[in-house]
Amino acid sequence: MTTSLTEYLNNIFHRIPVLASYRPEEFEITELISHSNKNFRLKNHNLDVILRIPRTETSKYINRKAEIKNENIAFTLGLSPLCLWQSEQGESLTQTVPNCKTLTPSDLKKKNIIHLLAINLQQLHRCKHTFQGQVNLPELLSQFFGLMNKQQQNHFKERLEQALCLVKTLEPGQESPVPSHNDLNEKNLLLDNNNKLWMIDWEYSSMASPYWDLATICNAGQYQQSHSRYLLDCYCTPQNSLELDNLTKYRGVLSLLNDCWMEVFSTKR
Repeated sequence: MTTSLTEYLNNIFHRIPVLASYRPEEFEITELISHSNKNFRLKNHNLDVILRIPRTETSKYINRKAEIKNENIAFTLGLSPLCLWQSEQGESLTQTVPNCKTLTPSDLKKKNIIHLLAINLQQLHRCKHTFQGQVNLPELLSQFFGLMNKQQQNHFKERLEQALCLVKTLEPGQESPVPSHNDLNEKNLLLDNNNKLWMIDWEYSSMASPYWDLATICNAGQYQQSHSRYLLDCYCTPQNSLELDNLTKYRGVLSLLNDCWMEVFSTKR
């Protein structure tokens, strides 16, 4: 561990009650890859935790107070590991999930994983809680478009116009907003030895259409139509039915949103 990293972490440790009595040298420290945060796994004989320090620019589009509330609800539902400490600036300390693996895009195509994903989303979407915040797709697309430089905007302008037109065809839908993770890519999904699926990183969580989480999974797993249909079959009930055509439309809009997000971060880093 470099001297600069030691000093950096030491200043952070002093602000966190769980870590205040420790020094960085007492941990085995692994830096984890992340676009929007600096993440460190800290492990010693007493603790095995993930320390997250958000990048400054994320305050422009992430509501950290909402994240705290929503993640705590997810924990009570048994979907998210325990967060030991959080600040309103987005810093957090979370327990690791023992004996787990991060899913891959290939994993997302497996029928047993699709079934587990559907069960988790049923529990999340149909709970009686209300998440803080609500997604507005046109506003979100325009927001990320506005964060890009002129060259990037010229590159994405035509796709943005097409996506906004597509969003208009979704507006008449009768699906009420549900508590949603909104960023269910494979890196935010952990499978433990007990075959339990965990969801982590609730930064973008809010109330949203049930199609949002389903479409994000489909895009992350690069689903063919057969995979998407199976996911809907596992997720839907006679009282809560969704359409494959609408799911496909959401996939197109969220694919653009993700590409815009990646462009913004490729410039900021």
